[in-house]
Amino acid sequence: MIHSVKLRRDSAADFASHYEYLCALQDSVPLPAVRASLREGVLDFNADRLRGVDWAPLLSTLKINKDLPLICIKSFFQPWLGETGCDRNKVYRSRVPAIRNKDVTFQLCKALKCCVSASGALRNLELNGLVLRERDLTMLTKGLNKSATLVHLCLANCPIGDGGLETKALDLQQCGLTSEGAKALLKALESNRTLVVLDIRKNPLV
Repeated sequence: MIHSVKLRRDSAADFASHYEYLCALQDSVPLPAVRASLREGVLDFNADRLRGVDWAPLLSTLKINKDLPLICIKSFFQPWLGETGCDRNKVYRSRVPAIRNKDVTFQLCKALKCCVSASGALRNLELNGLVLRERDLTMLTKGLNKSATLVHLCLANCPIGDGGLETKALDLQQCGLTSEGAKALLKALESNRTLVVLDIRKNPLV
């Protein structure tokens, strides 16, 4: 356990040093909100606090990251209230966070695609309250398709709607399935009309 905690913090330190270097190149200050979570060995921050110019060094670092086990990016901005969900984080209507800009979310998803594809450590990806458009999701799924480690994906409070929300491929190779599991899977898929590929190879007990 101690070794895993040290490894996680070392990985975050590598992320932090590269992030700080890129901030220095553009003569900006690393964000306390980002640095605070990195001390815990993860990347977890409120995206509403970032200005447009703050995103470039962070996304460039995220794009090449291969070591962080958890990435959590949250937005609490509610345009109809003009605040970020609680009194101490008030944001007036005249200041819409940069994360609400479609170009910023697209660049974020591009960076996440590269990160998810290459990472050998990322297990948890949480995008909470972000306005993800179709092109954002298309970009993100390109990375998800290549991930070898991700086990938890959270898109809570992201108004993605029903469009394109369908399962087309399910890979269950070498999962230790038995005939009992196969029966349960068959029952679950009886009403599915979108699945194109189902792979259950290397499950000798099925």
